[in-house]
Amino acid sequence: MIGRVTTQTIFHDNARNLQTAIANLSAAQNTATTQSKLNLPSDDPSAVASALQVRGALKAVDQYGRNISDANGWLTSADNALSQTYSMLKTVRDSVIQGANGSMSQSARNDIATQLESIRDALLGQANTTFLGRSIFAGSSDAPQAFSTAGYAFNGVPGSSVDRRVGDGQSVRVDVDGSAVYGNGATSMFSDLDTIINDLRTSGNLTADIGLVDARMNAVSTAQSQVGSQLSAVQNAQDANASQMSLLQGKKSDIEDVDTGQSILNLTMMNNVYTASLMVTAKSLQTSLMDFLR
Repeated sequence: MIGRVTTQTIFHDNARNLQTAIANLSAAQNTATTQSKLNLPSDDPSAVASALQVRGALKAVDQYGRNISDANGWLTSADNALSQTYSMLKTVRDSVIQGANGSMSQSARNDIATQLESIRDALLGQANTTFLGRSIFAGSSDAPQAFSTAGYAFNGVPGSSVDRRVGDGQSVRVDVDGSAVYGNGATSMFSDLDTIINDLRTSGNLTADIGLVDARMNAVSTAQSQVGSQLSAVQNAQDANASQMSLLQGKKSDIEDVDTGQSILNLTMMNNVYTASLMVTAKSLQTSLMDFLR
């Protein structure tokens, strides 16, 4: 027996089809607007889980990038300070050799001594170099200066270091042990300069003073080599970070982003389906003669 298709049945079928068309059109409009495949967790639960993993990895890589930038700033500041220190020590050495010349007058030696006083103060300034308010030669200490201007005491924390994590399982030291480069108190580079200055003014043993300067230059040179090695490690980490960032962004795009042309085509198609559903519904529910007679 064939059941009778009533007007109410037709109405419900067309209403259901129309609601489906509206929902599909709304989804297509949302996708075209956001240019994302994943606007709701229910869109694709598996893809949503993958997208969350990729986004988490991107955050970690972004943090490593900031750490790398900070490490580069520390090490660049240290490298510049050490280069300036070495250059000034070279000037000191040349001046001591000049002052050791027996034919030089005491007045001329006094002039050299005055020049070395300025260099000593400049060296102390380099030893107290800071980056973002932190001394690069004082380790983990928060002291405003690595070396006191009076007595040349080292204010850093012995044996401490400042490290930055620049990758998974990879950390780089970004500070320099100031006591190893500049000494401490009475055994500091600055005290050595005071000794040299005094010897220039009192006709002391300037030949022995050349050995003091050479020892300081060797210490600075060793620190420069270490900083250069650390800068190289940071550069390698930066290259790896950029590569990883590009890889993850590409993966994120593959998971989340839609093809613009395809989304527009899909939107047009859903709009046509919706329009057609409206027309079919309107025609199927046209008022009959019996409706007027009731």
